[in-house]
Amino acid sequence: MTLFQGLNDFQIGIPHPGCSYLFVDLSALEGITHQDALSKLQNMGYQPTLRYWDWNNDSPLAVCALLKVQEDWDGSYEEDALVEEFETLCEVFGTCPDAVRFLRKCPRTLQAA
Repeated sequence: MTLFQGLNDFQIGIPHPGCSYLFVDLSALEGITHQDALSKLQNMGYQPTLRYWDWNNDSPLAVCALLKVQEDWDGSYEEDALVEEFETLCEVFGTCPDAVRFLRKCPRTLQAA
């Protein structure tokens, strides 16, 4: 099976080079309902969109709330707002740390270096 790359209206795939995705895996939540998690995200200023994530054939299909897509990451980690948001979300959903996901693929220029 070839892994899906990119995004479509329903699915989160492997990011293209230079792209990042920040999302919450609602399937991994414990101790909070999906509705409460989505309400909490909305109260934090996010507009989550529901997508599924099918990482491989061995893991179950995950229902996720996509929060941010960054298309132009240059490979710098200094003042990286998405890293800060990821850390904040990890604190908010601290009882289920595996629920917060941050996928990123280095730009092609860094892959060749």
